[in-house]
Amino acid sequence: MEQILPMYSAEDCYKRGLAALSRRRPQEANTLFESAMKAERDNGVTRSQMLYLSYFGLSLAKAKRPTREAIGACETAARKTHNPTLFLNLGKVYMMAGKRTKALGAFEKGLRIAPSHKLLMTLLAKVDRRSSPPISWLRRSHPINRWMGIMRAGLLRERMVPQKKAV
Repeated sequence: MEQILPMYSAEDCYKRGLAALSRRRPQEANTLFESAMKAERDNGVTRSQMLYLSYFGLSLAKAKRPTREAIGACETAARKTHNPTLFLNLGKVYMMAGKRTKALGAFEKGLRIAPSHKLLMTLLAKVDRRSSPPISWLRRSHPINRWMGIMRAGLLRERMVPQKKAV
């Protein structure tokens, strides 16, 4: 499975991987990002580009599914540098994995670094902050779902408010 492209530099593999991602060819992109990381290792680079690792994780999640390896690659890259693009990739992978709360956190961290990052702002606005409807096979606007949602919200609010002690 591992197809390494030794004739290209790490930067060339990275750029070609970005192009493959934009053409919606995640498997090809994944191979290219993996090649970029290998080229750095082969050249003795001790602190590799976290962009390569982040895009490796994103392309892996798009090519197959958001596996632990894909999420871990993006988390490691985001944790080691303060680049808003790494938090963007991490948030995308979290969204693919259904981890909406973590995706929101990643997008917000990226915006703290770069408050005017347009793609981060767009994706943050698109994330549905509402929980799933109580009865998933009914429309959200169905009267039963609306009533049950109101009841659920009331119960959650009740749990969040600290109880006053009787004197």
